[in-house]
Amino acid sequence: MKRRSVLALLGASSLSATLLSAKALAQTPKPARVGILIGAGSDASDYALEAFRIGLRDQGFTEGRNLATERQIDREGSEESLTHAARALAGWSPDVVLAANTPPVKTMRLAAPDVPIVMVAIGDPVGSGLVASLARPGGRITGLSGLDAELTGKRLELLKEVAPGTTKVGLLASPDNPVFAVQLRNAEMAAKATGVELLRQDVRRTSELDDAVAAIVRRGGAALLRLDGFRSADALQKLGALTTRYRLPFCGDRLLEVRGGLLMSYGPNVAAEFRQAAGIVGRILHGADPATLPVESPLRFELALNEATAKKLGLVFPAAVRARANAVIDF
Repeated sequence: MKRRSVLALLGASSLSATLLSAKALAQTPKPARVGILIGAGSDASDYALEAFRIGLRDQGFTEGRNLATERQIDREGSEESLTHAARALAGWSPDVVLAANTPPVKTMRLAAPDVPIVMVAIGDPVGSGLVASLARPGGRITGLSGLDAELTGKRLELLKEVAPGTTKVGLLASPDNPVFAVQLRNAEMAAKATGVELLRQDVRRTSELDDAVAAIVRRGGAALLRLDGFRSADALQKLGALTTRYRLPFCGDRLLEVRGGLLMSYGPNVAAEFRQAAGIVGRILHGADPATLPVESPLRFELALNEATAKKLGLVFPAAVRARANAVIDF
């Protein structure tokens, strides 16, 4: 009797432990699912995405513990490939998606109508129709604004500081870009405020850059600026060769361009942008409504200069410009 009692007791204990284990497992929360959609030519490099993961850890989300991420990249740069990437991400059923640049945000919105989207590297989210206002987005999209109008003006001012006699600046424009009209309007406003004439030249493919820059030079262009687009390695290499050939100062918006041989850049610090975006993603995962989360401005900006390129162009960076630089490259 004693042996049967002991066995019964052990069986009951084992069953109780199993039930408790199953209950604990059932109560374990599912990992938060964060999708990442990167457009072709984006500068969302590994170091930027690592900054994003660090930002998520600051919010209490760690991969392998309570966070799962899925990244989809548009490698071809076509509408079809971007749509395919967005649909693949939507099929993964994310809780929130980080989307870099305007086309991925718009495509993700169509692919996953009910999923919150945190945008980053967006020139003008209001003008692009992504949010109702910066203070109160009003939908399921929020994130960071790139301050397109203000930064375009700043780049024109830098071109005039480095090449004081500049009165005409070539503008490489990509009319197929979804935010082309907004960016062009901002560039024209900045040019008027800076006292510079813009020489617009439409370019749809990298192979057209040679003719476009030559046309700008024939019209008296003495410096070069471009709207969104032409961020691929081939395009940057081509721009570097053309600006050297025609001795054209160029101001871009990312350090990556200056490391690639272009003269200078001014824009948000990419890693800081992605870490800041992670804070917004974290708040949404904790229950915040994206419709009421204000669109934020980047917190850190950087001016990068390439001394080797300046020498090739016969330019010397003024002391005031050098003093403001965050990075000075000499190769």
